[in-house]
Amino acid sequence: MQKAKPQIAILGAGFSGIGVAIELKKAGIDSFTIYEKGDGVGGCWRYTTYPGVACDVPSHLYCFSYEPNPNWSRVYSPGHEIRAYIEACAEKYDLMRHLQPNVEIATIKFIDKKWQMRDKKGNLYVADIVIPALGPLHTPKYPDIKGISDFAGVSFHSARWNHSHDLQGKRVAVIGNGSSGVQIIPEVAKVADHVTVFSRTPGWVMPRRDRAYTEEEKSRFRRFPILMRFLYELLFWDWESRYGYLKKNSWRNSYYSKKILSYMQASIKSPEIRDAIIPDYSLGCKRLIVSSDYLPALQRPNVTLVTQSIDHVCQDGAVTNDSVKHNFDTLILATGYKAFDISKVIDIVGPEGVELKKVWGTRYVTHRTTAIPGFPNLFIMLGPNTGLGYSSMTVVIEAQAKYIARCIEELIRSGANIMMPRQEPAEKLYRYIQDSLGKTVLSESCRAWYKDENGKVHSIWPNRTLEYRRLLKKPKLDEFELK
Repeated sequence: MQKAKPQIAILGAGFSGIGVAIELKKAGIDSFTIYEKGDGVGGCWRYTTYPGVACDVPSHLYCFSYEPNPNWSRVYSPGHEIRAYIEACAEKYDLMRHLQPNVEIATIKFIDKKWQMRDKKGNLYVADIVIPALGPLHTPKYPDIKGISDFAGVSFHSARWNHSHDLQGKRVAVIGNGSSGVQIIPEVAKVADHVTVFSRTPGWVMPRRDRAYTEEEKSRFRRFPILMRFLYELLFWDWESRYGYLKKNSWRNSYYSKKILSYMQASIKSPEIRDAIIPDYSLGCKRLIVSSDYLPALQRPNVTLVTQSIDHVCQDGAVTNDSVKHNFDTLILATGYKAFDISKVIDIVGPEGVELKKVWGTRYVTHRTTAIPGFPNLFIMLGPNTGLGYSSMTVVIEAQAKYIARCIEELIRSGANIMMPRQEPAEKLYRYIQDSLGKTVLSESCRAWYKDENGKVHSIWPNRTLEYRRLLKKPKLDEFELK
């Protein structure tokens, strides 16, 4: 380790994997390999291809701050442009030669001061340092509905879109009205004969102020890059200011609630639909939905909104708990993803056979959300308590990637070969996170993807991204054991 740079394994080639690889390159460390289970870079933006897929954060904020993109076509960019952006970043920083595609790591074990990794085919790989960067949109969540396997028509999850199935003239059912559902429903309603929307819990919907950028604007961005930097900062502070609505009993929550409620009521003419789509929980308890075409789509003559729970699915439709049968021939599951927990995706075993899934259990204790006490030379991207409900995840990705690169720099500089977080600082952060979450509407009783079966929040950062940046500004070596 003193004479050579450590061998580093990055797991995943999405936004977070590419982001940490770039920071390692900037630090002069290029002894890394990116293992990707798919056939290329892009992560969820490579494989999520449903109609209408787009970011719900403005394009000029949903990017690396040091790599602005003058060619975004719209204020809210479509999914294929985000994929192209990630691919362009990988090419610019010469990351493709580090990529090993079609390798899905299944187990990681710390043996003889190194991490031994095996993929699902049984192949062995060895690294000094491992950085899982699998992303939160990793494992599709399928609903537990009686009889769903009995459906005789075509059924698929929104994250695994069946492009060979033509929806023209079909009778389609969509289960779910979260961030993906509200993008899918308006597009499907344009071509399907009829769309039945099963909405379990209504969401707060704010308008998406989207438009196409003109060629003149894009040309100006290319000629004067400082304009993009200015726009990035403007968007950052605009979205950062919205954090306040997550605080319980705050004036911002009251202000935004009234403003968004007014928009939703004005957007729905039908009293029945209006009553069905107005949430009965605090703004921010579930992720805020950004869409300008979802509410109008619900009022199309070929769209039916069903708020009754599904009792069971049958061969040609579904029966709700009020005994009403709804017929359809295509079933789309827009039910999102499982809350990310790497210990449930990869079997991670530390020194002396300690298993991460047993260590975490119901308490996700981490070092500054990027490493785990008891697991040396293991850093994680977008792990517990790093999600956001009000801003761009690229802000978190950048902060984590820079911090991890600095930690590895300190490890190399120290001449040690083992870097492991101490327990007490991590416990202190855990207590702070849980206390802070209790002061927000995130802890209130509503159904949300980021809560476990007991209603506990393990996925969301409970404060502003400014504080998160400060948390990861610089490693403190007294919080680690160096051996």
